[in-house]
Amino acid sequence: SAAVFQLRRECSADKSGRCGLTRKHLRSPAADYFLTGGKVVLFDAYAESYDAWFTTPKGRVVWEIEERLLLEFLGPRPGEEILDAGCGTGLFTAALAMRGVRVTGVDVSLAMLTIARKRCRGFSSVVLTRADIAALPVPAESFDAVVCFTVLEFIYHPQEALREMWRVVRPGGRLVVGVLNLLSPWAWARRGRGVFAHARFYSYWDMRTLLRGALGPAIAFRWTGAVYFPPWTPQWCLSYVRRFEKLGAIFARPFGAVLLFRVDKKS
Repeated sequence: SAAVFQLRRECSADKSGRCGLTRKHLRSPAADYFLTGGKVVLFDAYAESYDAWFTTPKGRVVWEIEERLLLEFLGPRPGEEILDAGCGTGLFTAALAMRGVRVTGVDVSLAMLTIARKRCRGFSSVVLTRADIAALPVPAESFDAVVCFTVLEFIYHPQEALREMWRVVRPGGRLVVGVLNLLSPWAWARRGRGVFAHARFYSYWDMRTLLRGALGPAIAFRWTGAVYFPPWTPQWCLSYVRRFEKLGAIFARPFGAVLLFRVDKKS
C-alpha cells in the first residue's frame, strides 16, 4: 500500500531509528511511558541476552515448535504485506522474509531493533522501525496480516493495542496473537524471574475476554496451544517432545506454554 511504502521510505532515509516519529504520532495513554523509559529501558537492558536462550538445546526446540505453529496459523503467502507488531530481535520477522513476505517490524526498544536490523540486513523486503503497537503510524487497512507474539504480556493497555492492530488489518486479512499461558508449568517456573517479573500471563479464558472486549462480543476466533513438555525436561528427553505436542494438542490444549489466537476480518 502507499502508506506502507511511505513508511518504508521514511525509515530508509532516517538512520536514527525513529523514522520521523514524534509524540504526535503516538496517540495512546501509554505512549509517554514507553518513550521516556519504563519498559523500553527493561527491554533495552535485556536485548543482548534475549536471544541467548534460543541457542540452548531446550531453547532451540521451543523456538522450532513455536515458529512452526506461528507459520501454520498465520499462513503467510509470498508478496503479502505483514506487520510484525513487537518484533523484538527479529526472529519471526526473518522467518517471514525467508518466505517472500514484505514485513514491517515495529518495536519500542531501539536496542532490540538494532539486533533485528543485523538479523534482517540481507532482506530488502523488511523494514524495521520504532513505534508503539497501541498507536501505529499507518492508516487503516494497511496490512494483509498482523502478527503479535508474546508482546501483550508486557503492555499496560492490551485492549487498546488489539484494537489498533485490528484497525490496520485489511478486509479479508487476519490478526494472529500469541501469549504466554498463565496455566502452564512454564509460567510457574518463569514468574518473578528476569524479564518475566514484569509480565502478565494470560489463560485461554483471559484472552477470550480480552479479544471480545477489544474487538466486539460477537468476534469469532480460532485458537491453539503449543509447548506441552515441562521446563524441567532433561536434555536427553528433548528428542521425544514431539510426542508431548501431539498428545498435548488433543488432551491439554489450554495448558501449553503458549496460546495462539487467530481472528479473520471479513472481506
